[in-house]
Amino acid sequence: MILFSSTRTVKADDRYARLVLVGDSTREYKFSVTADERAILERIVEAEATGGNVEQKKNVASCVLARVESKEWPNTVEKVVFQNDGRTWQFTPISDRRYYKVKITDSTRKAVNEVLIYGLTHRYTFFCSKKSWEKPNSWHRKALQYGFYDGEHIYCK
Repeated sequence: MILFSSTRTVKADDRYARLVLVGDSTREYKFSVTADERAILERIVEAEATGGNVEQKKNVASCVLARVESKEWPNTVEKVVFQNDGRTWQFTPISDRRYYKVKITDSTRKAVNEVLIYGLTHRYTFFCSKKSWEKPNSWHRKALQYGFYDGEHIYCK
């Protein structure tokens, strides 16, 4: 469960912290997550942004966590990632099963860790591929407000 009102100290020997902390012995997280939720977040980020750079992966992680923060979405990483309205999943890698097959890379661990430590890169709660956005009857374009394009995804609310 994410605890937005509290922080936890990260020791330099924490395997996640070592990815971003060089010569620093402690740092406080902006977001605290359980080990299970961190694993879910890393897996969905890897599945959604496979081959993307750290910034693109941070944007995906930020979108998931922005949903957790929002009153309009479920309040845990697990519930956000696995949300289903009875017809469709919120994240394509869940429905096409890519989520279950990815190998988590160091760049994904680093991206997730940086978002957990330093905070969100944005507060947009939707993203899609440029191809999906540009479809003539795209529900994204009809229903959502464009935010930005990071070279991988278009973010909107």
